Amino acid sequence: MAGLVFAGGGTGGHLFPGLAMAEDFRMRTAEIPITFIGTGRQLEQRVLKETGYPLETISTTGLTNKRGFRKAGAFFKVVQGIFESVFLLRRLRPSLVIGLGGYSSGPVGLAAYLMGIPLILQEQNARPGLTNRWLARFARAVLVSYDESLDYFPEGLAKVTGNPVRKPFLHCPDRRDPSMTHVLITGGSQGAHAINTVAPEAIRMMIMDHRAVRVTHQAGQEDLDLVRGAYENIGCEARVEAFIRDMAEAVSSADLVLGRAGATSLAEIAQVGRGAILIPYPFASHNHQEENARVWEKRGAARVLLESELSAESLAKVLDELIGDRSRLLEMAVNARGLSRPNAVEDAVAACLEYLPDDETH
Repeated sequence: MAGLVFAGGGTGGHLFPGLAMAEDFRMRTAEIPITFIGTGRQLEQRVLKETGYPLETISTTGLTNKRGFRKAGAFFKVVQGIFESVFLLRRLRPSLVIGLGGYSSGPVGLAAYLMGIPLILQEQNARPGLTNRWLARFARAVLVSYDESLDYFPEGLAKVTGNPVRKPFLHCPDRRDPSMTHVLITGGSQGAHAINTVAPEAIRMMIMDHRAVRVTHQAGQEDLDLVRGAYENIGCEARVEAFIRDMAEAVSSADLVLGRAGATSLAEIAQVGRGAILIPYPFASHNHQEENARVWEKRGAARVLLESELSAESLAKVLDELIGDRSRLLEMAVNARGLSRPNAVEDAVAACLEYLPDDETH
């Protein structure tokens, strides 16, 4: 049995949809070999080790925002990654390659095309990333998360399946405490320094206005001590972690989520059904996080605060408006749930199964 390769996944936003799909493949076809190919970043290594999937690595890098000698060096590293991908695919001999986006999926996707291996792309963002837009010419299908993404691909190539989310988010009990508002703050799997430096002060202002607030804050490793110290100084009940392993539990116990607008985080929040304050990462390629955030804003599921507008005062003002209006929070939660696609994993896997030989689907 030849098996599957998932390519890409350097960040949680790319990796977690692939893991959700891999688990569903395993349930349907228990014997199918599944391998992830990435660049060996710390998150990939840790999460894949915990979940039991093998990780193969290639040498590659992104080409955007590089000039002169740096761009030339990056180009040669990408070429190296293509050759490494060809050798890997020759050894693994998969029946299907699924590209998860991000620069590490580019060399593997191109190698798959050159070797005649079917390639399917999974796109998480409303505005597709550069790698997936470039690879689309070689793909059999592109599985997108938003209707807004269809216009970026040739007619008939893209199919809206939604963004696959991990199983714990699909059957998540409501853990909210009606006696106190719980705010979950997260900058994604790596944390966000701009949010980390402003959020504790904004929470202090809320406490001064006699708002009862409990906080869970995913700060990332680099800012962990800084953020913990900030909450200790203001006397706030806060759980601060570098990385929250059970994010489904954290979201389900929160009344409001404050964070970036990465597509996978948004899909997970939507599945649980929570309103959000979204601060898009301003340096995301082609500003795709702001486009994701605007979709949520348009549907009444989020307030958007650009990083250029971000201060303790501006954040405290938005927090105060929402925390002081519980009916508004509940309405945003319903609207967020309306953005979810509970069958995204099954639909994405079903689309992939069309390109697998019959002996691998039973």
